[in-house]
Amino acid sequence: MEEENDKGLENTDGPEVETITKEEAQKMVEEAKKNAKTTFSRDLSKKLGVNVFENDELDAYVETQQNKVDRTEFDALQKENEEFKKFKTERDQYALENALIKNKVQDDYQDKVKKLAKLEMQENDDFDYNQAVEKVVTDMPFFVNKGKKLGMGFDDENANENGLESFKRKRYKENADGTWSKKR
Repeated sequence: MEEENDKGLENTDGPEVETITKEEAQKMVEEAKKNAKTTFSRDLSKKLGVNVFENDELDAYVETQQNKVDRTEFDALQKENEEFKKFKTERDQYALENALIKNKVQDDYQDKVKKLAKLEMQENDDFDYNQAVEKVVTDMPFFVNKGKKLGMGFDDENANENGLESFKRKRYKENADGTWSKKR
């Protein structure tokens, strides 16, 4: 029942099995790899819409994809930069308004002092808004609010009096008998 074939393998009563050599097996594996690679490349070409068998087309596709990624990153950075500039402008505006308040700039002159302070800052890069406004106010003291209204100053010891009483105390003196006379 058992017969030996010409290659030295035993054959049983079943279907006949074809034997192959190691070299033939390697050729079949290489061909299968090549077919699989070709099939994969075709599928990839269909999916991407690019002929991946052509190196030039594949390189161009990779470059455009990289440019798309770079562009989206660039757009995101540009958006962050715009938001940063917006916050910086707002911060600078508040810093300038704070400097105007600290230096007691009159309301009527605030726009002029803002412009002059910005010019001072352009001339001297080390200045901040407070220093620039201070320099403008030092050079032109008429921009400063003296803090007096109706003859009464905020620093005045008689600040709790109304304007007329404050005026009288500065220019007149009260006599012992309760009458007022001009100061000499």
